Amino acid sequence: MLDFLPAPVRGVIASLLLALNTIACCTPLFIVAIFKLLLPFPAAQRFTDWLMSHIHEAWISNNKAWMNLLRRTRWHLSGLEGLDYQQSYLITSNHQSWVDIMVLQYVLNRRVRPLKFFLKQELIWVPVIGLAWWALGFPFMKRYSKAYLEKHPEKKGKDLETTRKTCAKFRNNPVGIFNFAEGTRFTEGKHAQQQSPFRYLLKPKAGGIAFVLDAMGEQLESIINVTIHYPGGRPGYWDLLCGNVEKWWCIFRNCRSRRNSSGRTTTRTAPIAWSSRAGSTSCGRTRMRCWSRCIASTPVNLEVSVMASSRASAAPTGIVGEQFASIPVGAELARDSVPPDNKKARR
Repeated sequence: MLDFLPAPVRGVIASLLLALNTIACCTPLFIVAIFKLLLPFPAAQRFTDWLMSHIHEAWISNNKAWMNLLRRTRWHLSGLEGLDYQQSYLITSNHQSWVDIMVLQYVLNRRVRPLKFFLKQELIWVPVIGLAWWALGFPFMKRYSKAYLEKHPEKKGKDLETTRKTCAKFRNNPVGIFNFAEGTRFTEGKHAQQQSPFRYLLKPKAGGIAFVLDAMGEQLESIINVTIHYPGGRPGYWDLLCGNVEKWWCIFRNCRSRRNSSGRTTTRTAPIAWSSRAGSTSCGRTRMRCWSRCIASTPVNLEVSVMASSRASAAPTGIVGEQFASIPVGAELARDSVPPDNKKARR
């Protein structure tokens, strides 16, 4: 444990360890990626994909090691039961900080397949990491503004086409697809600009989820709805490197899929069919938006609530262990669901 060292020193050490880990794992990853390009045979493709997946998991495990080395962090986890490494999942979460991805990787590593999330196309130029994302098959999305699409209507729907092509590669293999429901990090400024109806959440965007369901709905075991909460306030990446994040709370809600009487696949939390037209029609997109807001506003239990904003400098007392399971899950923290007896905790 390095918690006896000053925080800036821990930050420098962690940065070096992260860089060394990235270089050490990316070197064999790039070699395997070259072989994958040179050997376009099904057996070779499966073997190289297997190797790259395990390199990805090794990178995450090494990151967990240096994160544990910095300080002893208190974890509060709930809802991880029943996850199957051999199944495919769509995972969505609230987005508060750059640290969120590291937290999700830390918790879900080897519980489900390594997470693949949608990236802006510009991120492919990030040194080393951008090329690693490309080698691992992360989908890169080209975003167009409304003004650009008005001038170039032929570009409309290109993001959906890219998503379909990417998801088609995963059709016969277990995969973990990740998407931030808000599409961007939560800030008070963005919240005010959007006039979001939720207290600690931006307006959920249904497009990304609809695109994945459009391409992979029949393959997905379930949707995993995640809450990430930092009792000490939203940390920056430097806070993570310095070991300044003392408590991390994650709650997972498994919205398992099932078949209805008509043979369509639905989730237990919404009456929306995972059909091939979920994201490609106006009606389908509208239903997906309604469903995403339904998830964002349905609390699991109103008896206990935690402030998910950075204004909450400390967690309410007594919310540990099994009691934590009753905290509203995922975007549900966005709702003002604090009962009268807990009003003081809000202040």
